[in-house]
Amino acid sequence: MTEFLTAKQIQTERQISEPSFYRLIRLGVLPQGERVGLRGRRWRRDVIERAFAALNSRDAA
Repeated sequence: MTEFLTAKQIQTERQISEPSFYRLIRLGVLPQGERVGLRGRRWRRDVIERAFAALNSRDAA
């Protein structure tokens, strides 16, 4: 089963600030997330993990 995360959960787990999280979305590093309800967004854990893995490998190069 796919686990969905809130922005706050991602920020806490990855130890990044809210502005940094949304900056990564604006830059296209992280996905926009999926709509939940009228205003909410959630992110699939597997998608977020792949995005951060790609970011870390790009930074290491």
